[in-house]
Amino acid sequence: MIKNYIKVALRNLKNNKNHSLINITGLSIALACSLLIFLYISHQLSYDRFHKNSNRIYRAVKELESSSHGSAITPNPLGPALKENFPEIENTVRICGGGSGKKTVSISENHFLEDNFFLIDSSFLDVFSFPLLKGDPQTALRDPWSVVITEQAAQKYFGNKEPLGKTLVYENKYNFLVTGILKDLPDNSHFKSDIFASIKCADDLYWDGFLNDWTQSSVHNYILLKKGVNPQEFEKKLTNYLKNRLTSTSNGGNAAPIKIHLQPLTRIHLHSHYFAELEKNSDVRFVYFYSLIGIIILLIACFNFMNISTASASSRYIEVGMRKVIGANRKQLIGQFLSESIILSFMSLIIALLIAQLFLPLFSH
Repeated sequence: MIKNYIKVALRNLKNNKNHSLINITGLSIALACSLLIFLYISHQLSYDRFHKNSNRIYRAVKELESSSHGSAITPNPLGPALKENFPEIENTVRICGGGSGKKTVSISENHFLEDNFFLIDSSFLDVFSFPLLKGDPQTALRDPWSVVITEQAAQKYFGNKEPLGKTLVYENKYNFLVTGILKDLPDNSHFKSDIFASIKCADDLYWDGFLNDWTQSSVHNYILLKKGVNPQEFEKKLTNYLKNRLTSTSNGGNAAPIKIHLQPLTRIHLHSHYFAELEKNSDVRFVYFYSLIGIIILLIACFNFMNISTASASSRYIEVGMRKVIGANRKQLIGQFLSESIILSFMSLIIALLIAQLFLPLFSH
């Protein structure tokens, strides 16, 4: 029976080439567009979720109680101080740099301009799940003037030569020893860089006492909470601890209280628009908007498909009458028309996948 349905369905599709072509073309294009849109949405929603402990990583952000504005950078010694005083914290990491203009990094006579030259704590590789391909993750960033670079940067600076143990010159003045090679950071990370140096040299690069200066907010502080810790309850304890330590003197010298808020890592890309973000983030409203567009495209394609199929079926009353005469029942007639629709839909899906695959590189770019 099924074999007969398929045979007759293919014959009817061949005899009604115009209707079949319009249906397949329209549905294929709609499915391809919706597929690309939903791939984009999936990519946006996946930001920073590849980290092993992404559900326990938070970024400390600074908010003035007297203002609706906030900042992604917080006091320089905040991370280490919190780790020392709160047993709920498993680890912390500071990221300093980015957004301060291009920096010159040199190897021999070759000079390159880098957008993001980050200074980081040695705990960076413990908090974030960025694989270190070469070097020891426990010691790669332990010493001052050490630096880890990505595969892409290693190829750019050293070509096919072994980069470990080589020296990179920062701003024609400071020498950094390459101690590790990172796998290239994925696209769905809310910050991107090819060079990560030890933050222990920050006092030399900026000013003496930089890392312990509570009056300066120049770093992004990330906190890894221990399993089972309630972030809302911990944030209350954090507020009380920092109440007298953190104030702002930006309003005519009058001290204004500052509140530290814990922002989930996985919400930064779509929900965060603070001052001094490491990179420009997207907006969750775009996800809603494109989701709506994708659904509308699919609905329009489905309505068109049903209308054309219905119009085509209405012209086949003679065939339906003959089938009834020779004994076909209602269930068999429904099965015949459904089989034709399923074949059309399957063919459209195959073509849609090919179209999406063809346009995916351009769409991704």
